[in-house]
Amino acid sequence: MTTSEDAALLAEIERLSGRIDQHRSASAAAPPPNRGRGGWRGRGWRGASAPTQVSRHRTLVINNDAQQQPGPSSSSPPPPSSSSWVRRKTTHNMSLVSSDSYQKTEPARVAALQAAQEAKTAAKATARAAAKSRAKAARDSAKVRRGDNMGEVIVDGVVFVFEETGTKLVKKGSEAAAASASSSPSSKAPLRTSVNGQSFIRTKRGNLISAELHQQRKAQKDSAAKMRRLAAMGDQIANNEKTRSANRKPTRSQANLPRTKGLCSFYNKTGLCSACAVRASPPPCSPASSSYPTRRPMQTRPLLPLRPRRCPSRHLSRRPPAHRLFLTLRPMSSVS
Repeated sequence: MTTSEDAALLAEIERLSGRIDQHRSASAAAPPPNRGRGGWRGRGWRGASAPTQVSRHRTLVINNDAQQQPGPSSSSPPPPSSSSWVRRKTTHNMSLVSSDSYQKTEPARVAALQAAQEAKTAAKATARAAAKSRAKAARDSAKVRRGDNMGEVIVDGVVFVFEETGTKLVKKGSEAAAASASSSPSSKAPLRTSVNGQSFIRTKRGNLISAELHQQRKAQKDSAAKMRRLAAMGDQIANNEKTRSANRKPTRSQANLPRTKGLCSFYNKTGLCSACAVRASPPPCSPASSSYPTRRPMQTRPLLPLRPRRCPSRHLSRRPPAHRLFLTLRPMSSVS
């Protein structure tokens, strides 16, 4: 079947489908017949015909004119150009882009991703190689072996001697003198080495000290510096507070008011001298509120270690009440 025959067949199919659509639209557009007066929903009156059923499904059909229909010699129309959508997934999200934009931007994006991945891989490889080289240099640089004498260790040809504590390796006398004469005393000793499984670190003088001891000393120095800073801060705060208090005017509540001394409660209740009765050498009684001399009860007189005039605890109190007068003596001032 040739191309012209295909075009004629397609034109006939379109013409028939157009006539069918016109027939459907005409039947759907016909008005329904009159059902008579009133709104009664019965079966209808006698002799009336049933109403025509109207289709509820209506279709909008747009037909071209006969002049626009393609003839048998015309070719088939090209398909409509509609841009498609492409789903693109990135590192963090997913997007929907048109095919044109996808074709323009996708090559550059893929190239950038590949370049970033290659750079990351190269950086990892470089870091891994550097770490391996450092570890190998550390292993090869420090060659440790025992010396001829007890307590001697030879590290890269330098003789070290253990201290009594075992936490420090000191250069031998000749080695230390040669190192002090040279310009760089610690150039021969390795920066870090291991002896019998214990890590040692090179000091400024070229000796080797235990890594644990070095950490402890560093922690102690940091703690001492911290305490000094705290002490300086405390002194500064104290000075500021002192200056502020000096400039402040004292209020009534802050003033040092004289405190009144009360009566001796024990003597007022019992009439006894607790200090003289309990202690051999009692201190002077502080509460004093009267100018009357002390009155000594007769019952406490044998317990006094000293004579009434020489007793250091002189209670100055009120006159005893009437029911205690028979127990008291004369005032001490009148006793000869």
